[in-house]
Amino acid sequence: MSAQKYQLEMELTEINHTIEELGKIKDNTKLYKSIGSVLVSVEDKDEVLSELKEHQESIEVRLKAMGKQLDALTNKYDEMQEKLNTDLQNMAG
Repeated sequence: MSAQKYQLEMELTEINHTIEELGKIKDNTKLYKSIGSVLVSVEDKDEVLSELKEHQESIEVRLKAMGKQLDALTNKYDEMQEKLNTDLQNMAG
């Protein structure tokens, strides 16, 4: 799960950088977007920004949910480790 989180974080960083760079270019600059392995010309910069921001929000929601899952798993692991240690001490004692 940590690898998935890292991958999403990297994708979010790339999207944030792309949005930042698109903000620097003129509205009439020729843009292309990747659809599979094909680059397609895009006429509307705002359309591209809108799509990127939707994708950005989606990833942020997924990262937040994944963070909660990782926290819950970590807490469960810690509880199980404590119980195991207690049980082992009781068996030895």
